[in-house]
Amino acid sequence: MGVDPDGWRGDVGVFPVESSMASNAGLEPLRGARSIEAARKRLVEAGYSGEKVVLLSPAGSNLSQIGHVAAELFRHIGFNLELVELDLGALVQRRNSVQPVSKGGWSITTGAPASFGFIDPAVHQFIRGDGEKGLFGWPQVPRLEELRNAWFDAVDVGGRKSIAAEMQTVAIEEVTYVPVGSYRNYTALRADLIDRITGLPNLLGYSAEPLKRLPH
Repeated sequence: MGVDPDGWRGDVGVFPVESSMASNAGLEPLRGARSIEAARKRLVEAGYSGEKVVLLSPAGSNLSQIGHVAAELFRHIGFNLELVELDLGALVQRRNSVQPVSKGGWSITTGAPASFGFIDPAVHQFIRGDGEKGLFGWPQVPRLEELRNAWFDAVDVGGRKSIAAEMQTVAIEEVTYVPVGSYRNYTALRADLIDRITGLPNLLGYSAEPLKRLPH
């Protein structure tokens, strides 16, 4: 995302920093010292013996850079890694597979979904724990589901923030996914454009009739 520190940040949790649910709870594993050698040692201690790991990455977009960096990291750590770059449609289709990698399955994938899909536990699919009924990856973490239900039942913001903090801690411990950072999209505007409303852009409503060109 470039060298401008205002354009990105790496010390993030599972909720966007702009979210009222954001906290530092449970983030020590993501903010501690980094060591490739220590990671290699732990990989061996965990019993890894060279099995193939397949990393799915979107091809032909800025998102492919995330996949390339991840692939190099995993190789340095000691994984027998195959990087598979696919167009987005093919990637979405393949990541639905629950087959082993020898039969077209996968091990890990990368991406950068929009932050409004992470804003709180109501919409954050990557910290769900409902197993095969859930999002690709299918983590089964009953405690996350219990906490999510409790978040909906909480009577005030303070209660919801406390529950969200525990959800973040559990999600990091169980590694439902790994948040590696966040970034900002910038929009260039004409100098004579005034009274623009701040916020997300809205698409024109679709209809059965072709869209007509708007006047300049």
